[in-house]
This record gives sequence, C-alpha cells and structure tokens, in this order.
Amino acid sequence: MIDIPAAAALAETFRLESCHQGRRFDFSMIRGAPTGPTHDLGPTERQGTRFEWRPDPVIFRQPTLDADLVRDRLRFLAAYRPGLVVGFEGEDGRRERFSCPAGMADRVRALAAGRSAYQPVFAVQARIPGLALDVAFQHVRGEETVIETYANGRRTTGDGAHWRGFQRGVIGLLRAKARERAEHEPVRVDSPSFERGLIAVLSVDAANLQFESPTRDRVTNGEIEERVAAAVRTQLGVWLSEHPSLLETLLARAGRCD
Repeated sequence: MIDIPAAAALAETFRLESCHQGRRFDFSMIRGAPTGPTHDLGPTERQGTRFEWRPDPVIFRQPTLDADLVRDRLRFLAAYRPGLVVGFEGEDGRRERFSCPAGMADRVRALAAGRSAYQPVFAVQARIPGLALDVAFQHVRGEETVIETYANGRRTTGDGAHWRGFQRGVIGLLRAKARERAEHEPVRVDSPSFERGLIAVLSVDAANLQFESPTRDRVTNGEIEERVAAAVRTQLGVWLSEHPSLLETLLARAGRCD
C-alpha cells in the first residue's frame, strides 16, 4: 500500500480536496512540490476526501493505471473501514461507488457471488488489547479456495501468524466438537479438508507487527497467532451454539470422525 506522500511524489499532478468540519479545502502538487498553500474554498455540507492524480511519465514509461486493480483495492478499503463510501472515476468517465457496511463479511459475500454456499457467512470483529481483528469466511461448492489476508491494511501472503491463528482457532474448536459428538472415537479434522471451497478474508491491525522479510508479506508475531486463535475459537463457538445445525456442515467440510 502506497501512502499519500509517496503517491504525490510519483504523480505528475496531484490534487486533494477535503471536506470536514463544515469547510472545503483544496491542495495541489506537481511532481511532489506544492503549487501553493492549502486553499479554504468556503462552507460545505459535504464530508469526505477526493484525490485526483496522474502518473508521472518521467518515472513511468507507460503511465497507465490498471483500473481493475484500483477497483479491487478500493473494494477492500470499503470493507476495511465499514461505513466508508469510496468512489472511483476512471479515464473512461465511468463512476463507481463501493461500500461494505458489514466489513469483511460483505467482502466474502462479494467474492462468493454466483456460487452455491454451504452455510451463511461467519464473521468476527474483535477489539482486544493490542489487536483489532476482522475475519469472515464461508464455504461454497467446488474445490477452489480464495483466501485473502491483510496486516495493517497491507495484503499479506504465505503462512503468516495471523492466518495460522485463524486455522488453530477453527480447527481446534471443530476437533473438540467432533470428539464430543463421536464419544471419544478417533477423529480426523484437518486444515486442508476445511479449506476446500473456502472463501475467507482476514485482517489484523496491531502496533508492533513483525515480518519475515523486507517485502512485509508474512507476519511472524507469536502473540498475534495466540490472540487470533483465542478470539476465533471463542466467537465461532458462540456462533455454533446459536446455530447448532451448522456444526454438521463445518464438520463435513473439515473431515468427520474416522
């Protein structure tokens, strides 16, 4: 994720319009240099921020934007900040608006659109000391798996601590439930089986995230794994107690008792 100063530095022209506290403000830059002070454009009833930028052809030999990539990023940001409405207008003049009031649950529904689902979307939004967690998942028919993980708003890949925590929380609970239902018979519940047909989005925010490499794509904090596992296990247990028929569905996906 590139922040605003970096985007402005890489743009031939950059303009920001912000409406807050009943006033409208305008600020512009050319190749990272301000064209002047921030202008107060007067009172307004609007709220929000608008960015306009054009990639600098001196830096980018082919200064074109992948509109689909931008749209996908904006869709995530709408889910990352529930209540935020994000607008996008491409070079073709088409305008779009993205909003996900239910956070990552809406993101999962969008990713699962057009597919037959096995169960409703399960979602957790937990705010615990040192960690904000937003995770949602749903199983759909077929073998394809779609998993998105994020840390502090940045896309992550690989077997990171936050994803391992999710796996531990879900599989640990399902194994315990399977043992209870099987009356101590051998059980076979595993992550590969559970992840068949899984659509999941996991986002964590924490102040002191640690990463494996400079690419910052794999979270390594052990305490993040522990906290995510505990939150997911607790909340999934509550959800299944309220919807006991769904336990059979999840056990069938993860592998029932031998």
